[in-house]
Order: sequence, then C-alpha cells, then structure tokens
Amino acid sequence: MSLAEYTTEGPNWNTSGHQTMVDKDTVYLTAADVADAGGAEHAYQKLSVKTPDCYGQIDLYGDDIAYDGQTGEGHGPAPYQPDGVVTPYHLIAAWNGGEKPCDTGASVPPAPTPSEPAPSTPATPTTPAPPTTPAGSEPPVETTPPTTPDSSTTPPTTPDVPPAESTPPTNPAPSPSESTPPLAETGAGAPVGPIAGVAAVVVAFGAGALYLARRSRRA
Repeated sequence: MSLAEYTTEGPNWNTSGHQTMVDKDTVYLTAADVADAGGAEHAYQKLSVKTPDCYGQIDLYGDDIAYDGQTGEGHGPAPYQPDGVVTPYHLIAAWNGGEKPCDTGASVPPAPTPSEPAPSTPATPTTPAPPTTPAGSEPPVETTPPTTPDSSTTPPTTPDVPPAESTPPTNPAPSPSESTPPLAETGAGAPVGPIAGVAAVVVAFGAGALYLARRSRRA
C-alpha cells in the first residue's frame, strides 16, 4: 500500500491541472496486519508523507508504483485531469486542498533598477572644410563693377547759371566831373594846328606872369 503527495494548480480535482509528485511512502501488508475476530491488539504499520503548504493532492492506493510521470519499471503516468488521466489505478482514497498557488521553483528575475543615464558629452562642433575646386577648373573670376558712374545718372557738378543778358564792361567809363576840365583830344582825328596855337599862348602867358611876379618881389 502507498501514500503519495502531489502539488497541483488548483484546490480541487477539476482545477488540479498539472500534478507533480513530491513525496511517497509504501508499506507491505501481511497477515499480522489483519485484525482477527477476537479483537486482539496489533501493532499496525503507518504511512506518512509531508503535508503540502499549497494547492495539493494526497492519494492512498493499493500498490507500490510511483505515479510520477516517469518511464521504466516501478513508474507510471502522473494524474492529469484535463486529459482524463486518472491515476493511481488502485485508488483507495484521495484528498485535495490548499490555500495558495505552489511555488514552481522558477526564479522570477528582479525588476530592473532604473539607472541614471550617464551625462552625455556634447559633441564637439567640427569646422567645415573649405570647398575644394575641382581639378582642371579655375574658380570664376569675380567681375568688378566700374568705379566710374554712368554719365546718365551722374548729377552735374556745375550748377546751371542762366546766361547774362549783357556783358558788363571790365573797366567802367569815368563820368565827367564838373571841376575837371575836359582833356585835350589827341589822336589822328584831332586838329593839330589849333592845339599848338593854344599851347603857345598859354606858355607866353605863363612866362609873362612869372616875370611880373619877380619884379614885384624885387621892388
């Protein structure tokens, strides 16, 4: 006779799902283990397995095969309700229960700790390379605009002066004065004879006046 313990996925047979054997105990009964009619006391053999601390199942059955899903002598298929695998075959009694899911032993990776991003180094600005002149070609010559402005757009430097109505004389003619005697006319058109006669009279008159003046001073 055997007693086996399984962990399950639920607290009853309909929700047990996949079952895993975790403990098993077997005893072999003899005639001494059968109570006689006289009620004599006997020392009976005991079966003991660990008590599950999660969803589980305990089976009592009448053979010594381990129904753990392994192959080979002494092993048999594990019970699995979804596929209708009902083992052990010589089942005497079964118990299902538990209050929490079982730990399957699969390690849950810890949640990643957010790490502070490393300060980024600002990229060093690169100096753009000067444009290269293709081989065999010369850069275009820049055309220098003429420095002399267009005659059509250049304003005249000399302002427009209206023409004079008459050209003023360079030397103004002197006006005759009342106290100034008129000058003697000279030139080819002037009469030479009368002028010479007048001059002689003036000289003679002057000489006579000078002579009279000298005599009056001597007297």
